[in-house]
Amino acid sequence: MGKKDPSALVSSKEKKIKKTSKESIQQRIIFEDDNRVAFNKPAGVVAHESNNHWNDLSMNDYLEIYAKQYAQGTFKPSFGYRLDKDTSGVLIGAKNYEALQFLNQIIRDREINKTYLTLTTGNPPKHFIIEKALEKSYSGKFDRAQMIINEKS
Repeated sequence: MGKKDPSALVSSKEKKIKKTSKESIQQRIIFEDDNRVAFNKPAGVVAHESNNHWNDLSMNDYLEIYAKQYAQGTFKPSFGYRLDKDTSGVLIGAKNYEALQFLNQIIRDREINKTYLTLTTGNPPKHFIIEKALEKSYSGKFDRAQMIINEKS
């Protein structure tokens, strides 16, 4: 019986992580201080691992690779929220537990503003602002999920 190739036991995600350099991750960073690091998340990259994307590199993987030096005890650097795979934007990672608590609190208390730009279908007015919550809804017409205005908000 021949020798087994140990690299065959390594998942393709682990191979991707090994090939990821700190320099490539640093190119995604748009702000950093002692408590937080803000990443420019491109569309097409998942925020965290899921059943459909368990083998893809996620923004959580990038944060973990970059900020593992800040891990304290059982805490590992984390994002206080996520963005959908197809959404580009800023993700703020907390480097310590206190920063994560603060981030979660200002999101919960709605003390942070989120602004979204989007492409639409149909004939909307040239300029308009939606100041209501958006929610994801499945569209049979387009055979995919779409964002709709929550009229109750």
